[in-house]
Amino acid sequence: MIDWLNRITETCFFASYALAWALELLRILFLRTTRFWSLVVGLTVAGCFAQTLFLWSRATTELSQGTVFASWADWMVIASWVIALAYLILAVRRPRNGMGLFMLPLPLVFISLALLQGNLQTFPRGDAAGIWGRIHGSLLLAGTVAAMLGFSGGVMYLVQSYRLKRKWSPQSGLQLPSLEWLQRFSRETSYVSSGLLLLGLFAGVIVKLNQPVAMVAWTDPLVLWSAVLFLWLASVSLFEWRYRPARKGHKVIYLTIASGALLGVSLLIIFFSGHAGAPPANQTVRATDTMPPPIDALR
Repeated sequence: MIDWLNRITETCFFASYALAWALELLRILFLRTTRFWSLVVGLTVAGCFAQTLFLWSRATTELSQGTVFASWADWMVIASWVIALAYLILAVRRPRNGMGLFMLPLPLVFISLALLQGNLQTFPRGDAAGIWGRIHGSLLLAGTVAAMLGFSGGVMYLVQSYRLKRKWSPQSGLQLPSLEWLQRFSRETSYVSSGLLLLGLFAGVIVKLNQPVAMVAWTDPLVLWSAVLFLWLASVSLFEWRYRPARKGHKVIYLTIASGALLGVSLLIIFFSGHAGAPPANQTVRATDTMPPPIDALR
């Protein structure tokens, strides 16, 4: 069975999501909502199922090596899986809305990044295996997913607002949720993202303090960028919470989209800077390396 699971690759569920997105686009052109909705949901379910088996097989293989999901490629695949599941839930609850046109590209982007970074070095072994390292990575991953969902909600809001201003018929072509629903969705995902990133940064500080040697300096550009990104997201959430007029209108939507764009830039910085990859062999220091060997100590 394991051999059969090993045949499932990123291409399998990437193709499922890509076909689902294409059919979602056809829903706009042909207006056969029920037929195309069933096909879109079926392909998404197939993609999620294949991706679940892929992740289970990957976890089983990596556990035999002492780690699990210890690379950026793995985390990108997990992020795409969570977003696909979130879309699937929304698609089932709101079958007449074509949200897949805006949400399904996100898993495709994350899977593409995973394929491009498949040869990136794994995380330092201590960080990958330590509980605080896992908490740090999991919280940042969840915060990223929430921010990307808010980004897609913001784009849908602007599209729906444009359609209403042009007085297009709600039954013509693309059907989206109401502006109120989209605004609430973007606002709530913004709050969740800010909270998760804050907790993730705190966990990262703990990881940093527990490192026997400095893997990443406090003044590392990515560390500073992460702090700036969190301050931006926190400011957006605080502005919306305290300034009630911002809850109605385009202001907070623009800020939410900008937050998603900044987060995307952060991911690119991570990939091209090699942050969180395993350090070179001559920079890897074990805790026992700080103590002299027993024989030398007796001399």
